Parts: sequence; C-alpha cells; structure tokens
Amino acid sequence: MDCVPLRTGKAFLIQLLNIAGTGPIFGALMGAVFGPVVFLWIVAGSILGGAVHDYMAGMISSRHGGASIAELSGIYLGKGAMWVMRVFSVILLILCGAGEQASKYRKEGGAPMGRKALPTDASGFVLLSDFVPHIVQEIRYYSTYNFIGECIDGYEEPVALLTKEAARALKAVSSEMIVQGYRLKIFDAYRPVTAVKQFILWGIEDTDIRMKPYFYPELEKKELFARGYIARRSSHSRGSAVDLTLLDMSTGRELDMGSPFDLFSPLSHPDCTEVTKEQYANRMLLQRAMVRNGFAPIDCEWWHFALADEPYPDTYFEFPVSSRAVLNG
Repeated sequence: MDCVPLRTGKAFLIQLLNIAGTGPIFGALMGAVFGPVVFLWIVAGSILGGAVHDYMAGMISSRHGGASIAELSGIYLGKGAMWVMRVFSVILLILCGAGEQASKYRKEGGAPMGRKALPTDASGFVLLSDFVPHIVQEIRYYSTYNFIGECIDGYEEPVALLTKEAARALKAVSSEMIVQGYRLKIFDAYRPVTAVKQFILWGIEDTDIRMKPYFYPELEKKELFARGYIARRSSHSRGSAVDLTLLDMSTGRELDMGSPFDLFSPLSHPDCTEVTKEQYANRMLLQRAMVRNGFAPIDCEWWHFALADEPYPDTYFEFPVSSRAVLNG
C-alpha cells in the first residue's frame, strides 16, 4: 500500500468506498437470512462500528508509513497473524473474482441460473389458492377423470402447489384477467416424481386403455411419450409449470379452446388451424397473458405453461401434493 497525500474530499470518498465495499456481498446475505432487521446492522455496524474501524486503521497505517492491514497485524500481533491476514485477503479476492465470473457465465447462457434444493424440500413452494385467491381449481389427477382413470400417486389433496416465483407471476396473470372478466382455472401445477413414475408404468402396460376414447382416441399409448404429450421427466416436477384455462365470470363456464384439457391430439396444439377463429382467439388470449408475465408455452398443449426463469431448473421434487407438505416445508 502506498502512502500518498490526498485532499480531504478524496480521502473521505476513499473511506466511504471502503466501508460500503462489502455491502453488496455481506449485506445481501445478511438481509436474506435475517430480513429487515439487517437495517439495524447497517446503522450500528457499517456506519458506527465500520467507520470507527476504518478511521482507526487509517490512522495506525499512517503512523507506520502506510503499512497494510496484514503488516499492521504482524507488528502488533506477531508474524503468525500477519500471514493469516495475507492468506485471508488472497482467498477473499479469489472468491470475489470467481463469483463475478460465475455470475457473468450464467447470464451469458453458459449454465442455468437457479437454486439447488433437496427433492423433499417444499420450503420454496406455496399453496396457490392462498397466493392467488381468485383462481378456480379442478385438480384432475386427484380424481379418476384423467387419461389413466385413477387417482394419481402423490396427489393427497385436490390443491395446486407452485414455487413462490411461479405463483407470483401467475398472480400477475390473474390480476390481468380479472379486469377483463375472466378467472384462471387450474387443472394441474406441481406434480411429484411419483406421479410421473406412475405415468411411465402405465405406458408400459398395453392392456389398460380404458380412457382412450376420452383422452387419446387417435393415438396408441406408446405414441404419447414419443410425441411429447407425456414426459418421462416432467417440468411440472420442478414446481414452476401449470396447466390451466380461462373461466368466463359472466357465464361461469370455461372459454371454448377447441379441445378439452389433456386431449392428446393435434387438435390441442396451440397453432392448430382446425379450430374456429373464436377458439383460436381464446387460446391466444390465454397464451399472450401468460407470456407477458414470464411463462413459456409448448407446441403440443395449449393449456401448458412453464415459468421461463424457473428457480429450480435441475431439481425434480418428490414431496406429495398436499397443504401439509407446504406448511411443514
């Protein structure tokens, strides 16, 4: 560290930058852990304690010819303390540099941004009816009216669960649609891995085609996976995908989308040209509202949307669909 005489204004600015330097790193972590109470730490720690520390460190350094903090530690605490401070400073610089590069790499598309979570951890999820009170729910996989014909494994209650981020985005969609006279009707949201496993086992069993006339009249069971109607690893299991339609509040009925939910057919493709202009307009009304608020559609189901910037892109959750799972999580 060089000791260079500076004007009072420049010296003050340098000390201000020193005390604020760790704010973006440490302050954000403290806020995430402790909440708004962190503002007390900002006042007592950064302004009072930190300012005093910086002033004293600057004065002591000036009296020792501009020595660094590591050299000062050596003078007053011994050579061991000096080396500890040097090693600590190097490690801190490496971590800050690595963090900056990793963040830049993710933003440029090198790796998916998102958090890691245990498959049984429901702490990042909410009960959708609490978060978006105006929705209507018809959770098909809790009932027997679905393409398998049975209540699906893992669905313990007829409720919809979503990650907090997806629920927040869906709330914005709901608010937008309410103004236009529509409510969101939810068919499915978070889907546990156990449910997907049941889908796969059902696909292997050739003789069980009891629901074929209602959900896949034109296709064989084995084609449902190949054509993308059923996924072996579902985006629903990551907690940020939802199946839904619009309910007209003036009539109390669903908008006519040209095909019912879970009809595995080209007729259900969002861009299908065989539907009427009104049915296509209804599909686009839903799709545009979802896309405006951060969701992405898929090309084979007009009802399916997933949050584009999902928080858990690599985690497939296993906890059951129940209010208890979210409350305990």
